Amino acid sequence: MARYEWSIVYDGSVNIDDAQNISITKGRVQITDPFKGGTATISGRNVSALPALEIGKEIEIIAEEGTNDFTMFHGVVADVQITFGQVASMDTYEIFCEDSLAIAGRGQTGDLFSWPSGVSTYTAAFEVLYDAFISALTLSGSSSSSFVSGQSAPNTNVLQLLNKIIATEQGYLFALTPFLIQWIGRNEYQTQPQLGTFTDGTAATINPVAPFNDVTFRSQADSYFDQVVVEADGLLPRAAGLGARVYTLQTYDETLGQAKNLADYLLATLQVQESVPSTISAISEVQSNNVAIEAAQLAGSGRQVGLILRGDLYDVFVEGSTVTATPEQSRFTLNLVSSEALSFFILDSSAFGRLDVNKLGF
Repeated sequence: MARYEWSIVYDGSVNIDDAQNISITKGRVQITDPFKGGTATISGRNVSALPALEIGKEIEIIAEEGTNDFTMFHGVVADVQITFGQVASMDTYEIFCEDSLAIAGRGQTGDLFSWPSGVSTYTAAFEVLYDAFISALTLSGSSSSSFVSGQSAPNTNVLQLLNKIIATEQGYLFALTPFLIQWIGRNEYQTQPQLGTFTDGTAATINPVAPFNDVTFRSQADSYFDQVVVEADGLLPRAAGLGARVYTLQTYDETLGQAKNLADYLLATLQVQESVPSTISAISEVQSNNVAIEAAQLAGSGRQVGLILRGDLYDVFVEGSTVTATPEQSRFTLNLVSSEALSFFILDSSAFGRLDVNKLGF
């Protein structure tokens, strides 16, 4: 018997039964990647049982285990494809879905949109969504540590603006529902406890443990730089470090001092060049708890897991995930970023409060 039973709910109450395959992708691969919309694909053969699907209608994909329900995707229908065979038994369908970040990527601000100087990054992002969507799509959360310069941004893509604002903050954007995006400030996500530890059993841990199928290590060449240049709108560029590998970031920093602090902060995150864990893959049927599915569910929201491999312990952030499911089995593949890149000092934290080990944030 499969560990998780999958259900699909369309338009809040209509069940789509007999799906043969589900694939869900969310989050990003590298910490330098922009945030993008999450997607899901549902495929099956019982075309005659499909309800009349409409583009833009709500759809939810849920993994069920006893009394536990895990909403793995909550978005809208983006497209529907039906392939007809020579006889009805050969027909197949695919339902393509997208989340609230993808919806933001389809919108733009109004003709007169602007925000004043000195507001927080969160306030600027909230104003972008309010102007573009009125009450249809909004922002959850409020933690922010940086401020933005005044900007006029009429008729501009919403996700493009959100990415530039969150780059100024160095936080996370996470799709919650078709109508809600979660904002996570840079000094907020590191305080969350680890979800658990993936392990080969070669060392002890007090965390809940999950077996894995395989782990990939790689040098993070795409996220390694020895110079960072921050180009804030309306200000002169500010740089940190020296070298031929240059990372340039465009932001809305309010002051030159804040832009320089951001450059220093980014340089510290982008100088991890040793081989580190980059992906973990796990199969549901060998799990004894829900660490793997929760890590996949919350991927891209700044959550951490541990990894024990050949006696060594690694602390990693789950930047993204891919879930593939059939009626018999579910597989979770997690995109990882080493905590070496994000180990900024947090007072009284056992993981991030080590002087001369953790880096100084701002």
